[in-house]
Order: sequence, then C-alpha cells, then structure tokens
Amino acid sequence: MSSEVIPIPVDRIHLFDRNPRHGYIADPDKIIERLLDEEQVYELAKSIAERGELNPLQLIGVIRIDDEADEGEPTYVVYEGNRRACAVMLLNDPDLAPAKWHKRFIKLAES
Repeated sequence: MSSEVIPIPVDRIHLFDRNPRHGYIADPDKIIERLLDEEQVYELAKSIAERGELNPLQLIGVIRIDDEADEGEPTYVVYEGNRRACAVMLLNDPDLAPAKWHKRFIKLAES
C-alpha cells in the first residue's frame, strides 16, 4: 500500500463514523453535531478561517472507500483529522451545520 499527499475536494470526504473520540455514530449529521458540541470544532474552524489555511504539518489522513474500478470521482473516509476535516467541510458548506450553528458558519465562511 502506498501513501502520498494529494489534494482532495472536500465534498469527496466522509467523516469516520467509528472515531475513538466519539464511538460509533452512523448518521453523518450526528457526527458533525457531536464534534461541534464536544470537540471545539467551531473554534478550530474560526482559527482556520482567520489564517486562511490548515497547518500544512497536520495532514488529514484518508483512505479511499469507493471501488477503484468505478469511473466516478473517488471518495474517501477520514481516519486521522476528523475535527479538521469537519471544520473545513463546514466552512466549505455551512448548510451542513446543525441549525444552532448555521449562522455562525455562514459568517465564518464569508470571512
């Protein structure tokens, strides 16, 4: 198995549903809600928005989860960096944020 650093569109990434920080959560919306409520993802997103980028020394580790024979765009699941991936996902698409967080992410995304 090889590893390499490649840019991946945010909409091709799924949060890990069996993350040790939160245990198994099947619903992606519930994962986002848990990370926001318990893991300071809003503060992380705010920091990313202020800097305009992620720390390049803290890569997000993903594994491809689709069939490589599939001719569509590949999809990946996060195995390292669920919080960072969630923050970037919400900055990229504030509509993914739960209702109580939605306005704050719209403001962050606009900045």
